[in-house]
Amino acid sequence: ALETEKTIAQNYLDIVNVMILVLDTSKKVQLLNRRGCEIIGYSIDEVIGKDWIENFVPKSAHKEVIDVRDKLAKSDPTASYYENNILTKNNEERLIAWHNISLFDAKGDFMGILCSGEDITDIRRAQTELKESKEFYETMFASLNDAIIILQDNIIKDCNDSALLLLQRDKKSLIGANILDTVHDIECKEHTFHHYLHC
Repeated sequence: ALETEKTIAQNYLDIVNVMILVLDTSKKVQLLNRRGCEIIGYSIDEVIGKDWIENFVPKSAHKEVIDVRDKLAKSDPTASYYENNILTKNNEERLIAWHNISLFDAKGDFMGILCSGEDITDIRRAQTELKESKEFYETMFASLNDAIIILQDNIIKDCNDSALLLLQRDKKSLIGANILDTVHDIECKEHTFHHYLHC
C-alpha cells in the first residue's frame, strides 16, 4: 500500500511542468520529477542519492546555494525564493527560479527541503537582449542631430532632443500630445507638413 501511494504521488509530480526536487539534510537528492530530469538531462537513477550541490550546481555558485540551504534550515523566509544556475549532463548552465519550503519532522527537527524550480534561462536571455536593444536604440536616437518624432495615429510617442529644440517644448509636455495641435509652422521643401503626416 505504501509503495502504491509513493507511485501515485510520483505520478502527480510528473504531471506538473516545473522541476520538483527534495533534498535531505545532507543535500542529497531524495526525489526529482520528470520535468527535473528533462531539464538536467539525467535519468532518475543517475540523480537519486547524489549530492545536489556538488554534482548539479556550478562551483562558482556553491557557497551561495549552501548559504540558502542553511537559511532554510533555520526557516529564514528570505530563502523561500532564489535563482541560481544548475549544470546539465552536457555541461550547459541553466538558470532556475526556485520556490523553497523547509521540511520538519513531528519533533520540529529540520529534515530537508522541498523545491519547485522553473527554467527561466530563455526568458532572462530574451530580457537581456531586449534591454541591450533598447539601450542601443536610445543611444542612437539621442545622438542623431536631425529632429525625430515617433507617432502613432498622430499622437507623439517619443522624440529626441533635437525635436525638443526644434519645437521649443519639454518632453513631458510633448509626449502624448497630438502632433497636429503641436506643430504649426514647420517649413517643408515640397509639401505642407500635414501632407507628410498622411502619406
